[in-house]
Amino acid sequence: SGDPFSFIVFHKVVAEIRAKQGLPAAARQSLQAARSLLNGWPNVWLQGRLAVTGMGIEMTQSDYGSALSYAQEAMQCAEKSGSRDVSVPALGNLAHLRLVQGQLSEAQDAIKKVQGLMRVGGHTEIGSRDTEMEIALAAGDLERAKILAEEISMISAKREGGRSYHGLWNTLTQVRLSFRLGQSQAGLEMAREALPYAEYTNRNLFERMQLLVAEGLGRTGQPQRGAAV
Repeated sequence: SGDPFSFIVFHKVVAEIRAKQGLPAAARQSLQAARSLLNGWPNVWLQGRLAVTGMGIEMTQSDYGSALSYAQEAMQCAEKSGSRDVSVPALGNLAHLRLVQGQLSEAQDAIKKVQGLMRVGGHTEIGSRDTEMEIALAAGDLERAKILAEEISMISAKREGGRSYHGLWNTLTQVRLSFRLGQSQAGLEMAREALPYAEYTNRNLFERMQLLVAEGLGRTGQPQRGAAV
């Protein structure tokens, strides 16, 4: 007995926690448990939310084929339910997926749709602008990236002093921009300051921040220390 909705949401939350801990197999298992329960209790909105979760899990594992499949499912559910809670994260993930696939025009189109739907000033805006900043970096448009960096910093500072989940992911992009601009010492300091916060936030984030610290040490003439990170 029990409320099926609560059980499904419970497994969804566990899947998201496991993904942040860097445990993809456990995350997939929890997600599958939620989707199995959903078979006996159909709900288009919840199906879309689970698809968004699945998309995020697969993207962290660079399984872009599975991520795209989840994205298509999520968008179909968003259209049926009319829910912004499904369409915004689905489009945001799709934009990032297209970015890593090198499809910059498609990524930009998706992020513009997100920005037309999202609430201003929240975590979603930080995430969407971070993706837009990554697109600018990938396109070599450093001036646009600098403008976005300043805008994001202002928004992010109001959310846990820039140390929110999305704020820390943007720190990665800010550090990469500093390196591209030849400001290696500033980028290294930024990464070092964020590293302890990243460690307690997300394993994948922490590992990427470690790599940037190592790169920064190499860029500032400390390759031996960088290799030890």
